[in-house]
Amino acid sequence: MSDETQTAVVTEPKPEENTEAPPKEDKPADEAKVSDATKKDAVAAAPVLVAPTESPFGEDDFEHILQIEASEGAENGWESAKKSDAVKIFRKKDKNSEINLIKSYLTLPGIPADKAMELLTNYEERKKWDKGHKIDVLDEKSDFCILYSVFKMPAACTGRDFVIASTKRSDEDNKRHIILYKDCVHPDKPPNNSLIRGETIVNGFIVRQDENDEKSSRLTVLQQLEMKGWIPKFLLNRLTLARPIGIRDDLNAYWKEINKPKENGPTDKKEEKKEEGEAEKTEDKEEEPKEENTEEKKE
Repeated sequence: MSDETQTAVVTEPKPEENTEAPPKEDKPADEAKVSDATKKDAVAAAPVLVAPTESPFGEDDFEHILQIEASEGAENGWESAKKSDAVKIFRKKDKNSEINLIKSYLTLPGIPADKAMELLTNYEERKKWDKGHKIDVLDEKSDFCILYSVFKMPAACTGRDFVIASTKRSDEDNKRHIILYKDCVHPDKPPNNSLIRGETIVNGFIVRQDENDEKSSRLTVLQQLEMKGWIPKFLLNRLTLARPIGIRDDLNAYWKEINKPKENGPTDKKEEKKEEGEAEKTEDKEEEPKEENTEEKKE
């Protein structure tokens, strides 16, 4: 090979490498907004009811809650979480959720079923005894109502709130009462940054008259509530088990308080009558007219 040929090969220019990043694909503004909103709402993708004006509950909702209550045993996925004479709690894993379904059987000694039902569904009265969360009525219809509920959380956790529709039903013999809850939305309570909006998967109460004592009742609580956000698993499990126990303890304590006999009632009544009698005698003395001397003075 000649020198000229070698020189031509060596001096052949190399193509310049393009070190610039490939241009990014621009998205339309509307598409970008939808994408961002989708990311934020990806976790809360469960269907909800939008401002219902008619009852969102049907017969299948009542049948479903009764089927969950009737389902029992390890063969149906239930395992015991707590057991005592007054409280029995079972949990069941859900393949579609990290949150366990909780079923609690609670005793309400001395509280008739109809009174327990009234205390659970009279939400102004419930504010006086339910220490676990605050409930406000946003809207009330003839056969359902819309509630706003804020759950009290441990100090290290952000509060959780729920907007839920609720309905109730009682049997003709007044021995079984059912309360159902279902997610919905309301224009007065949109999600806000100070609280985390939870999701209701299952939520229902069943109140029955005690078979051995008509003046007492039994309460079944069925709950599977998605608290959203991040909570340590051990703390979440503690909260889900503590909630039904808290309902029972608060309700029993309030019932005892409002039905507590007044101390020294009969004695107080006697003292009141005695004081009233003494007061009347005093008034008679004070109001007794003085006799006027009508005799003319002799000059």
